[in-house]
Amino acid sequence: MYRLLTFIALLLFSLSGHSQIDPLKDTLTISFDGSTTMEALEMLSRHSQYHVSYNPDRLPKKEIYSTYQRESIETILKGILGAGFNFKVHGSYIIIQVDVSESTSTPIHINGEVLDAVTGERLANTRIYEVSRLSATLSNEDGSYHLASRPDGDKITLAISKENYKDTVITVDKTYSDFLSLLLEPIHKTEITINSIKQAAGLFIDKREKKHTEDIPSGEDRWAQLSLVPGASTNGQVSSQVTNHISLNILAGYAGGVDGVELGMFNANRGQVRGLQIAGLANTAGGDIEGLQIGGAFNLSKSEMKGFQAALGANAVSGSAMGVQMALAANYSADLSGLQASMGANVAEDVRGMQASWGYNLARDTLMGIQMALGANMASNTSGAQLALGYNHAHGKLTGAQLGSVMNYTHHSLRGMQATLLYNHVGDTLKGLQLGTVNSASTLKGVQVGLVNMAEKVESGTMFGLVNLAKGEVIALDIDYNDVTEFNMSFKSGVKHFYTIITSGISYEKNFWTSGFGFGSQQNIAKFLYMGVELTGHTLLPSNQQITSVPINGRFNISLGGQITERMSIHAGPVLHYLYFYGINDRFNPMDLVGINPLLERSSSRNSQKLWLGYRIGLRI
Repeated sequence: MYRLLTFIALLLFSLSGHSQIDPLKDTLTISFDGSTTMEALEMLSRHSQYHVSYNPDRLPKKEIYSTYQRESIETILKGILGAGFNFKVHGSYIIIQVDVSESTSTPIHINGEVLDAVTGERLANTRIYEVSRLSATLSNEDGSYHLASRPDGDKITLAISKENYKDTVITVDKTYSDFLSLLLEPIHKTEITINSIKQAAGLFIDKREKKHTEDIPSGEDRWAQLSLVPGASTNGQVSSQVTNHISLNILAGYAGGVDGVELGMFNANRGQVRGLQIAGLANTAGGDIEGLQIGGAFNLSKSEMKGFQAALGANAVSGSAMGVQMALAANYSADLSGLQASMGANVAEDVRGMQASWGYNLARDTLMGIQMALGANMASNTSGAQLALGYNHAHGKLTGAQLGSVMNYTHHSLRGMQATLLYNHVGDTLKGLQLGTVNSASTLKGVQVGLVNMAEKVESGTMFGLVNLAKGEVIALDIDYNDVTEFNMSFKSGVKHFYTIITSGISYEKNFWTSGFGFGSQQNIAKFLYMGVELTGHTLLPSNQQITSVPINGRFNISLGGQITERMSIHAGPVLHYLYFYGINDRFNPMDLVGINPLLERSSSRNSQKLWLGYRIGLRI
């Protein structure tokens, strides 16, 4: 137990130390040559990653001639402004405030109403708070509000926020006593709901104060907070504007963000989460996630994620995810660079990495990587591999491999390989290999190996199977007579330069029959003439008895053919036979039945061999 507490303490210390880097300590090299104070502050904003916010009426009137070499931003600001100013950091903004030794002893009261800038509707439950003291209030049902605060200086900075409206900050004089109407600009549903920190202000006051409006990010960093439920926390009514370094939510909590560690049953954050979130039920973030989320039911980010999400239920990222998502049920991200792993389903728009699931993987647009599933994989344009026991589907182009037990389907072209026990399909051009029981492609520029191969067009490549079907290629039935069997029938299919042959023959005179398989090639030598070369292997079996060993007859045939009609031709040519027989004591001895004038004949106590020259003549349909 002691070791566990020590580990957690070290983790909290390291995370909190990382999160408290002071932007004012960042160094910068910059030079001013006669710039006004306002010009110098604008140059400082452009050359750094921070936006400087100020009241122009309180700036000293002077020209600045200074050069700073790797000086801190705080030193540069003090050199520009001189004494009498304080600097407050809010996110990526540095707010310049007039230095006062004491807060106002008497609270300042501001009254007004909050309205929709478009419709004029009165807005209830709008949060208004004073930035320097984080004094807060909510507007009433009729849109009216009352805020009391003890601000620093003679200016009051108010931040106004409401769901579906643009966050805004405005600066008014402390002596302002008129009824203050605040007009909030709604966010249209087509807009991105997480606004740019430089978005224009959405409320208006009189022209005298309007020029002092600054659009700065709402929020305050606090070391720690404790929450029972949203609203009942140490941050009070301003929880949604506070970024916590250590956050503990007993039942549920809602904050502006996390820059450290958050633990609870239900953790919800309006903005960014950096560090570690662990929830018994769920974690949600309206902004980016950088770090680790572990949730019992689900994890949600409405923006981007860089890190690791793990849940028993589901993980969802509305934007891009760079890292790992692991869930029992499902994972979703718009763009994935990394790994999704689940027992149920993985879904992403673009995938650069890997999806692994027992059920279903989907890359709606581009897959650059690997999909692995027991069930099915689906993607649009794919560069990589799809591996499934069930079904692989590429709706666009595929460069890579599809390996599945049942079916592989590519809607457009494939450059690579498909392999399955049953069916492969390519809707456009195949440049590569198909290996399966049935293979199909629109245009073949590769190799098909299967029992049945099909292609609408063959530009290059080969079909290797029992049945090969392609338009304009070899699909023929041969009936021929040769010196071994008087009647033979062969089915030939494939491309002209390489086709397969299934054949069978019978000899009534010699009382045996043959069956065989082989390959052939055909070349046109004139408009109506062609030459064919074929290599086949045949078994010779007696018609009326059983034998212990089967004679093998190999045949090499060269033939010359001529077209009679468009679909019919005759062909003839010599055949070189080789017969091998292991079974001298069998009653069936083919050596005495074929090859009357052998070129070579050998016999021993174990086998017999014979080589002779024969002939064949046939009709092709």
